[in-house]
Amino acid sequence: MRKKIKALFNFEELTPRKWSASLAFGFVAGLFPILGPVTVLSLALGWLFRLHIPLVLAVIYLMYPLQLLLMVPFTWLGEWGFEALSYAAPVNPGWFDQLVHWAGAAVGGWLFVSLPLGLVLYAAGERYFRRRLAKQEAEVAPL
Repeated sequence: MRKKIKALFNFEELTPRKWSASLAFGFVAGLFPILGPVTVLSLALGWLFRLHIPLVLAVIYLMYPLQLLLMVPFTWLGEWGFEALSYAAPVNPGWFDQLVHWAGAAVGGWLFVSLPLGLVLYAAGERYFRRRLAKQEAEVAPL
């Protein structure tokens, strides 16, 4: 058990792909505009995609202030992007209908931003970590 716990925090054996995928996923998941399910979903998806879970969770928790700041802009972006859907809402919605509408709009706005951002972060991160690994190997290699 001790070896498994120690292996979780072994960052030296991470490949550039795992570094960049874990960071990009943590960044994107950390911006998810609904409080609560982020940690559980990230654990499940991190395990499914074989990401480095402690790294993902660390990035998610670092993103928390930005998550709170971007909830309202994501809602505005989602309402703007899915403008046709807002006309189908009831004329006098109750509090639950309004909450579902806001949550749906916020997730829609998050999707507009997070999917392209995640792909860009992954590609840039992988390139950065590959260069860094190559530089470290060049410094260690004997002349």
